[in-house]
Amino acid sequence: WKMPSLEQALTAHNVPNLQDVLSICVDVAQNTSTLGNLSVEEAAVLACYTFDFGQGTPDYESNPYKLINTTLVNRGMLQLQKSRGLIHLMLFSLRKLPRFIPPQGFLYRGITRRVNLDQQHYFSGNKVTWHGFSSTTPSLEVTQAFLAQEAKQKGTPIDGTLFIISGPALWGYDITPFSCIPAEQEILLEPEIDLLIKGVLAGNPITVQLEMLPSPLLLSKMIPAPSTH
Repeated sequence: WKMPSLEQALTAHNVPNLQDVLSICVDVAQNTSTLGNLSVEEAAVLACYTFDFGQGTPDYESNPYKLINTTLVNRGMLQLQKSRGLIHLMLFSLRKLPRFIPPQGFLYRGITRRVNLDQQHYFSGNKVTWHGFSSTTPSLEVTQAFLAQEAKQKGTPIDGTLFIISGPALWGYDITPFSCIPAEQEILLEPEIDLLIKGVLAGNPITVQLEMLPSPLLLSKMIPAPSTH
């Protein structure tokens, strides 16, 4: 099996307006001042993950990050075959970046749905696995603003779930320099990470305190691990 180009990987998913998407992502990659060990193509892969057609648009479900993460969560054979190229490109590009450890010891993630608080899901002492790539930020204010903006667009009170992640094993990748939306200050977590639930507060939004646990890297035999510094 040969690693595809970004264009080939997106074509496998019939991503709409493909050339426009590619042009935007390559432009972001070419204009970053911190390529580091990445090629322009690899930086464009990371930019592509942050690309968003916009909620409520006809192409929203075709956002690359949604295609990748739906595949990682559902694990359907056909979808895995379609997404294989994108997943490999993401992991290969990400692992050329150093690990980012938040200086203040916390990462935050907001989602618009309320997680299930029953005895099979989110309760203190339980362990959960996030199968997809997970977008986080070191800024609580950015996360709160995201949840507030989502509520405003829907015309509803602030809701959803706020995750507060900490622990000695906490790390991710700072993809802010390659992001189509740099104001998000995005720290991306690897797929298949394990987290221990330390506490739950059933408010609006629900607040879940998590400890990130040491987790094996997906496809570690095929794709080198990231630098620790």
